[in-house]
Amino acid sequence: SPPMPPGKALGRSLVFPLRDPGRMMVLKFARAKGGQGPLLAEVLWQEVLGTDAMGLGRPFEVPRPVTAGGHRLFSLRGRIPKTPVPRGVSSPPVACCFIVHGDYFSYPNSPDPALRPGPEDLLEIMGRSAWLLGRLASRGMVHTAPVPLFHNRVQRQRRADGGLYHWWRGGRLDRWLDSCAYPNFGPTGIRDFEHFVSIQGPGIQLFRHMGTHFLSLLLVTASHFRMKAPGRRGLDPDGRPVDCRDLFDLPLLRKLMERIFSEYHLGFTGKELPGGVPVDLERLAARMVEEMGVDRHMEEILRTADQERMSREVFRAFLLERGYTPKGISRLKRGEGEIVLHTGPHLGEFNRRISIPEMTEAIETMAALCIAGRWEEEAP
Repeated sequence: SPPMPPGKALGRSLVFPLRDPGRMMVLKFARAKGGQGPLLAEVLWQEVLGTDAMGLGRPFEVPRPVTAGGHRLFSLRGRIPKTPVPRGVSSPPVACCFIVHGDYFSYPNSPDPALRPGPEDLLEIMGRSAWLLGRLASRGMVHTAPVPLFHNRVQRQRRADGGLYHWWRGGRLDRWLDSCAYPNFGPTGIRDFEHFVSIQGPGIQLFRHMGTHFLSLLLVTASHFRMKAPGRRGLDPDGRPVDCRDLFDLPLLRKLMERIFSEYHLGFTGKELPGGVPVDLERLAARMVEEMGVDRHMEEILRTADQERMSREVFRAFLLERGYTPKGISRLKRGEGEIVLHTGPHLGEFNRRISIPEMTEAIETMAALCIAGRWEEEAP
C-alpha cells in the first residue's frame, strides 16, 4: 500500500485523509499534564455512543474508534514519519485513533465565509446540537464542556475551581469569543467525548450542567455573527470599544434562540415546550447584541500572587502571548504590582458580574423547565 501522507495538526490531534473522501483518520494525543485517563474515556464513550442500541433518532456521526489487539491507546514515538507531534502532549506521545466524518472539524461559527453555514443550515445545526445534548443528558450522559468556559483564565493555577465558569453565580465571563473558537458540536453532532460524564438523577448537578449547555449554545450563536468580521474586535486606535452590532441579524438571532430552547426541551423531556419559550426573546436578543456586539470589557488583571507563581520564563511568555513587547516586559518586575492586560472581549468587568444578567436568567428558567417537564413525564 502507498505510504500515508503527512498528517495535519489541529490542536492536539493529527488528521490524516483517507481514500474515502468523506472520512478522515484522527490521532488524538494525551496532554502532557492530566495522564491518559481522558484519552481512554474518549474511546470508551465512542464505543458506548456508537452502538445501535442508542437509537437517538437524529443524525449523529459518532467517531469510530480504531483498536489493535484489544488496545485502545498507542505509543507513537518515532512512528509518524514527516509529521511533527503536536506541542503540549505527553512524552512519549500516547494517542487514541478514530475515524470521523469529513465535516468533523467544521464549525457553525467558522470565520471562513466558504465554510460558514447559511441561516437555514445554522438553524438546523444549532437545533440538532441542542436536541442531542438534551437527549443524552436525559439518559444521564452529560457533556461537561460544549465550549471551554472560564471566570478567570489568568487565575487557573491558584483557584480551587481552576478558574472554571459557574453560570449560576452570575460572574463575569472571561474571553467569550476565544471560548467559542472551536465548539465541541457542529454538523456531525457532538465531539470531544472525553468531556462526557455519567450522572444519575435530576438534582442540582444536572440542572447546572444543563445551564452550561444553554450558555454554550447561546455564546456560539452570537459568535457566528461576530465571525463575519473576525478582525473587528477589542479597542480602536483611540482606545474606544469596537462596535460590531451591525454584524448581527436580530430576527435570525431570535429564531436561533427559540430553536435552541425548544429543541433542547424536546430532546430532554420528549415533548414539545407547552406554550412556547417562556422568555422575552426579543429583549434577550437585543441585550445580547448590545453587550456582545460592543467590546466594552477588555481588561484582565495579573495579580501579584499569580506573577509570583510563575517562573521568569513563564512570566515572559505569558506577557508576550498577550501583546507585550520584549522591551515592555523588560520594564516590569515580576511580583512588584498588578499588571493590566487587554485580553477581551469579556462579558463583564474583571471580578465583577456578567454584563448580560438577562441571559443567565433565561438559562435558569429553561433548565428548570426541562427538569420540571421530565419530572412530570416520569411522575406516577
